[in-house]
Amino acid sequence: LLAMVWVPALQAQDPGGKKALSIAEYQVWRSISGAQISPNGEWVSWAYTHMRGDDTLHVVNPGTTAEHVVPFASGAEFSDDGNWVAYFVSLSFKEAEKARENDDPVLRKAELMNLASGDKVTWDDASSFGFADGSSHFYVKKRKKDRSADHDGTDLILRNLRQGYDELIGSVDQLGFDKAGTSLAYTVDAAD
Repeated sequence: LLAMVWVPALQAQDPGGKKALSIAEYQVWRSISGAQISPNGEWVSWAYTHMRGDDTLHVVNPGTTAEHVVPFASGAEFSDDGNWVAYFVSLSFKEAEKARENDDPVLRKAELMNLASGDKVTWDDASSFGFADGSSHFYVKKRKKDRSADHDGTDLILRNLRQGYDELIGSVDQLGFDKAGTSLAYTVDAAD
């Protein structure tokens, strides 16, 4: 009787005889992160992230099956009119690992894509980005290059999305658009 009870208990612990995963096998797993839908509901984005590997951003229009795949990208943000998507483009995992070993900064870019055409504009050395309400402007704030500096201001690039040109504003610390997206306020924190 004891043997009859023991055998079903073992079968319950190992259904179908499946093998346990090893630590090495975890490294090939991918997970989805940063999934979101554009405010107009036409686009969906997500990033495939990979443990000790490279991210890949997918931006898909389910209605038309249009798709943009961006290697090394993550952190997507849509404009509120659904015409634009912005995201960070990082170094490959191997390049980033090498930079860390050499005590070099791990730099990333901000990239802005027109969803209809797929045209892209890229800015190096970005720390943050965002859209104004109403989708009239997009900004990229640059990384602080000298961490020991007494000031926190960095370059700010302001892109006019309707007319397609950039403006540079130096030594910007904090910034914000008004609710209408027509005015930008910022503070300056410079060396002098």
